[in-house]
Amino acid sequence: MKLNALVSAKRKWPYVLLCLLIIVVMFPGFFATHDPFALDVVNRLKPPTSEHLFGTDEGGRDIYSRVIYGARVTIGSSLFIVALAASIGTLIGAAAGWFGGRLDWYLMRAVDVFLAFPYFVLAMALAASIGRNMSSSILALILVWWPGYARMVRGQVLSIKNELYIRVSKTIGTSSRQMLFWHVIPHTKGAIITRSTLDIGYVIIVITGLSFLGLGAQNPSPEWGLLIANAKTYVLFAWWYSFFPGLVLVFVVSLFVVIGNKLSNENLG
Repeated sequence: MKLNALVSAKRKWPYVLLCLLIIVVMFPGFFATHDPFALDVVNRLKPPTSEHLFGTDEGGRDIYSRVIYGARVTIGSSLFIVALAASIGTLIGAAAGWFGGRLDWYLMRAVDVFLAFPYFVLAMALAASIGRNMSSSILALILVWWPGYARMVRGQVLSIKNELYIRVSKTIGTSSRQMLFWHVIPHTKGAIITRSTLDIGYVIIVITGLSFLGLGAQNPSPEWGLLIANAKTYVLFAWWYSFFPGLVLVFVVSLFVVIGNKLSNENLG
């Protein structure tokens, strides 16, 4: 009995941490101890103390509070990117797989163009051409990320459209639109959720990378990649400045990877 409870708790802990993370993103003011934008030059570059858990930055701002508020920027942006990219890719991939023909050929050639480039390199090029700010990075990543979902969903639809219940629906006169949205796309939900969970972690890495390179968030935003970029000048004598934002970044990305792998194993099982 105790063993079963222990195994059950072990399986649930990533989801508990995910719920806590969502609460932090939605209500950062409940967890922050200071104003993340308030300057206090007297206490600049102070090491971690009971008052400043992660120390302070070059402007005397509390790094812990900036990391907490930065979660809304980094994780919130990543959730938005993945949600929109998955929606666009699902619709395009489902249409290509369901209707086939020239529509399928043209849509998949467009997908091939995007997939021919590494995600990060293409996102850098698009973000730099659109403008150096967070909005341009979000738009660039949406443009880069949807083709993967389109390719995946198309493959799923091609296998689903030959199922017996689809042929029966056609026989009784169900329209193509109804079959696509009622019977086909809902059956791709498991694969989309699993991939989306993994992709959130990957998008967090890319979006922080863009901010680190100066293509994403700009000061005084508390975005995690920008925090690490600002800290590189002081890394030799203020280790805490880059260490704690980097540690939180690794933890959050690892959490989404763990949950994505668990969902993948459950779907395979």
